[in-house]
Amino acid sequence: MPEFLTSSHLNSKIESIIDNAQDNLFLISPYIKFSPPIKRRLADLKNRPKTRLTIVFGKNNDDLFKSINEEDLEFLRTLPNLELKHEGDLHAKVYMNDSEIILSSMNLYEYSQHNNIEFGVYGTAKGIISSLSSSITGSTSFDQEAVKYFWSVVKNARLIIDIEPQFEKGRVFSADKYKNSITKVDELASRKTSPKKSSSNQAAKMGYCIRTGMSIPFNVKMPFSDKSFKSWERFGDENYPEKYCHFSGESSDGETCFSRPILKKNWKKAMSN
Repeated sequence: MPEFLTSSHLNSKIESIIDNAQDNLFLISPYIKFSPPIKRRLADLKNRPKTRLTIVFGKNNDDLFKSINEEDLEFLRTLPNLELKHEGDLHAKVYMNDSEIILSSMNLYEYSQHNNIEFGVYGTAKGIISSLSSSITGSTSFDQEAVKYFWSVVKNARLIIDIEPQFEKGRVFSADKYKNSITKVDELASRKTSPKKSSSNQAAKMGYCIRTGMSIPFNVKMPFSDKSFKSWERFGDENYPEKYCHFSGESSDGETCFSRPILKKNWKKAMSN
């Protein structure tokens, strides 16, 4: 029977779904920034190389790093069995393993997990992935339609990274032995995180929240204060007109937005600093 989840119960169930994954684990979320508990559980997949992790994130077709944290991307590259995909129109949030599923309002984004009012519906069914006739809600035909649609979204999403494990055949009655993993696809390889600048340089570069004008660290991929991001995330409209230029702090008269946080006249100067 479906279970309604809120707040900390939702977080703990997502963590449980990761822990309990055997053959498959799906994390579907437009925005990705792992909290420490989520990252610790995903790191355990290094000890379970046969578990296939599929992540689908969304939005920001022109700059994927606005939707997925670069540090987390580097972390994902260390996992042995990964499929990372992107669907620009994605708004749904789904967390699923072989026998459990959560449909939720919550992004897999650390700030959302700790600050937003979120909820979700949790269900169990053996063989969710292997059998379209599994029943979560009690309606087989409904489940078939839902799972088919889910698969179509995953299948048609753009492949960004594909890492596959290699195994040595075990002897009779012994399990195959994991050797290593091969990166078959990495569309973002040329944009791997560059060495960080000195802390003194980083501290000196400040910008402005494009919604409130308050001083915040300069980051074109996150031009909001935490409070403003929480407000913006409710709808996630990347082109919603904002009030200020992230670089100069001057009034933008609606000419800035999440996808274009700096006024055109300031862009070259901002990028040269």
